[in-house]
Amino acid sequence: MLRCTFCGMRAGSSLLQLGDRLWLLQAGFTSRQLERMSWARMRRLVAEAESGMTAR
Repeated sequence: MLRCTFCGMRAGSSLLQLGDRLWLLQAGFTSRQLERMSWARMRRLVAEAESGMTAR
């Protein structure tokens, strides 16, 4: 299985998943934390952060 050496994404992942992972890496999460996290949880974290940014 091919993986990105930067973010750990598997080959064939969607661009939305890649964007979420990169956003969370920039927010301070480690790639190891993201490997253990479900994609649904990542999506929820990003959505919560985005809604908080637009509410300001």
